[in-house]
Amino acid sequence: MHVFGRGFDVPEALALSGDDLFVANWRGSSVTELDASTGALVRVISAPAYKFTDPRALALSGDDLFVANQYGASVTELGTSTGALVRVISGPAYRFDQPTSLAAKGPDLFVANLANGSGGSVTELDTSTGALVRVISGPAYKFRGPQALALSGDALFVANQLGGVTELDTSTGALIRVISAPKFRLFVPDALALSGDDLFVANSFGSGADYRGTVTELDASTGALVRVVSGPRYEFRNPSALAVGEGDLFVGNLGDVSVKGSLTEVDASTGALVRVISGPQYQFDGPGALALNKDDLFVANQFGSSVTELWGAL
Repeated sequence: MHVFGRGFDVPEALALSGDDLFVANWRGSSVTELDASTGALVRVISAPAYKFTDPRALALSGDDLFVANQYGASVTELGTSTGALVRVISGPAYRFDQPTSLAAKGPDLFVANLANGSGGSVTELDTSTGALVRVISGPAYKFRGPQALALSGDALFVANQLGGVTELDTSTGALIRVISAPKFRLFVPDALALSGDDLFVANSFGSGADYRGTVTELDASTGALVRVVSGPRYEFRNPSALAVGEGDLFVGNLGDVSVKGSLTEVDASTGALVRVISGPQYQFDGPGALALNKDDLFVANQFGSSVTELWGAL
């Protein structure tokens, strides 16, 4: 285990590209690049030309890294090998409104626009040119603050801050379904992750005995409920990040007034608890983003402004 603390300032997102780990610093309006194998600092990217404004999400497409600027109404594209600026994508046509999540597939980049939880939309871009493909919006989609995205084949899943998951066809933008019935317990879905044919949804809050949060597992091909993972033994406390590797699901618990954060490891095939990872040695403090690289798990601590690396997590 190792904890890195090199000038991070509310790290909100992580992305791995080969041997490099990119960290989006929300409050610092910068991107930090580390050598993932050693933890050594490669560079801090923060020049005015990048127009970073509260960078909230990262996505990789080929040799480029895309950065969503939540309060800058823009997306910055840079080269992963040098950190050089490619372009800043902005303008009224894109209808960026608090972009908070990104997902890339082939020539397309999808951008979730939170819009203060009031409606919202998804903007689709051409990754090679930055040109607008379409803006997906309208009452049928039941967007209620899109804040997390996940791709599965030709389907794009959108987690809505105020409840429910919307599924779209990536080739046309057409609505496939809205998943929102009470049995799914999709309360404030904060993160999405895919494992095989299943989609996992981290619900940062719940109701009744599950007020500290749950994880909902869906069949990605049908939208059917597989199970809701909940109960005291999982020690969920505001689950806000997910990562899947080698059959296990890792859940980042943002924490609360009594616990600064933890990780819950779950068997992705059964929902059974594997372990809860916590303790002062990990220096967890609001673990709000996760990234897996080979056998190692990287954890962004939003409130501690650090990154924890767990060796041999898988």
